[in-house]
Amino acid sequence: MTYCAAWKKEGKVFLISDTAISNEKKESEYDIGSFGERFGIYDNHSVKESKIKIVKVNDKIAIAFSGIVKNAKEAINSFSINIEFNSIEKSLKKLEESNENSDFELIIISCEEKNCIYHFNGLKVKEINDFVDIGSGKDKEYFSKNISYYINSPNKLIELNRDDLSLRRNYDFDAKEHLVDVLAYIQTLSLSDNLIENGADGLFFGLYIENEIKWCRDLLYL
Repeated sequence: MTYCAAWKKEGKVFLISDTAISNEKKESEYDIGSFGERFGIYDNHSVKESKIKIVKVNDKIAIAFSGIVKNAKEAINSFSINIEFNSIEKSLKKLEESNENSDFELIIISCEEKNCIYHFNGLKVKEINDFVDIGSGKDKEYFSKNISYYINSPNKLIELNRDDLSLRRNYDFDAKEHLVDVLAYIQTLSLSDNLIENGADGLFFGLYIENEIKWCRDLLYL
């Protein structure tokens, strides 16, 4: 259970993820997350803030994952080896050929040849031209839709049917500022929407690709 998303904006590619991990344990010690979330048992799953779900493959490729961690990491490791000797297209093809599990998903962003986003559903790879998200968080009503709308609505009044969350953004595009802006919005939305009930939440973080991978600055002190 998790929430990861990627999108394109002004020629740049962005990738974000939460840090919540869940398992089927029936008992768990309750704990408080970075933003005051109460982690514990939700829908018969133990949820806690724990794992970084974005893997930097090299300076030009990063991968986010959801689902069964072991299977996802094995696929990422194989892809990381293949990309050392093959093009991104051949490596993605090998990813399809070597996996028959639908119990995990990957979002791959790359600037090997051009800025691209790929979604692997455990069986097939599809190139994404705008926005994609994976994990249990996207099943939260309106959560995914609101994020996509916010990302694609610069310099407009964002209507979310909640007056206290209506925002106006009006600035010249800057990739670093855009990533911070979106991460802050998602962090706030995840808390107000109780995303933890879907097994996703915790600290959200991310990166973007210009000519190379650039991580977002730490937002915990803000």
